Amino acid sequence: MVRSILLVLALLCSHSATIRGDDYLLRIDTMGYVDRSDEIPKEILLHSIEIVVRPQSPFRCKVVVCAETLVVAGKLSPVDHGDFNVQIRFAHSVDTGIRVLVNDE
Repeated sequence: MVRSILLVLALLCSHSATIRGDDYLLRIDTMGYVDRSDEIPKEILLHSIEIVVRPQSPFRCKVVVCAETLVVAGKLSPVDHGDFNVQIRFAHSVDTGIRVLVNDE
């Protein structure tokens, strides 16, 4: 009985979440150059992240691949006539295995 009540409650919550707003797929591509002395520099796609976001709700995504970590956070806000304003914080880090000592004096 308790299990069925929790199931019904979960279904109601998920149904109300879908009624409240639409989800959007936000794709963030980082473009840049790779150092190669034998070629003419050409802009290439460095990283790409796709995140499902809901307007007026903060989002956060962290992707770890081998030694690289990408972190994206922000908020999608609707403006006039179906347009959106996106605030994004993006961080890319690489674990080189070198320890950095910090003097906290």
